[in-house]
Amino acid sequence: MRKFVGSCNGLVCVAQYAGHYHHIKGIAVWNPFTGVYIELPEPGYTFGPDRYGFGHDWVNDDYK
Repeated sequence: MRKFVGSCNGLVCVAQYAGHYHHIKGIAVWNPFTGVYIELPEPGYTFGPDRYGFGHDWVNDDYK
């Protein structure tokens, strides 16, 4: 199951769940304009659905 995490500057972040709602298997960022879909590396630990977000750091010009 995939769930919308957030969007920023046209990029869309989605989380993929494994088995049950509280175990995130992976996170991906999608650019619907270009069609590019990038899966982020697994963090190596389990975190709940209330422990993540998506946005742009304007000081470092980076997405986090």
